[in-house]
Amino acid sequence: MVKMVVQMGDLVTVNYTLTYKDGVIFDSTRYKDPLVFRVGELAFIPGIEAHVMGMAVGQNKRVELHPSFSFGPHDPSLVHEYPIHMLDPLPKVGDRIVVTMRDGFKLKATVVELGDQTVTLDGNPEQAGKEMVLYLEILDLVKVGDEE
Repeated sequence: MVKMVVQMGDLVTVNYTLTYKDGVIFDSTRYKDPLVFRVGELAFIPGIEAHVMGMAVGQNKRVELHPSFSFGPHDPSLVHEYPIHMLDPLPKVGDRIVVTMRDGFKLKATVVELGDQTVTLDGNPEQAGKEMVLYLEILDLVKVGDEE
């Protein structure tokens, strides 16, 4: 009997856990519903589609993701200095905050430095520039064309 493996266009149900390289969990389906997606139509977890290709139901895989295949490199152009009076209450270095800009745009940023008159904010996602580890388990597979 030929084992069915994931191919482009298939409907796949997976459990996944995405961790930082040190093992701290960033996201997981272990305690919520599994992720169901059609291969070729998902951009939720960068790189997930390429790594489920060729896997079969019941198969597990561990994949190390370089930043360029996960959340991207740290972008220095997203680090800016702002007047400290913009922030009330005053956060601490390392805090992740949301700042509403003049145009109404909400900037999620990490406080990287507090000066007397300025605050330096990093608008990169927390995961930018970090290596991640993706654990996958294929729970179900519906071949393209076999949907009811």
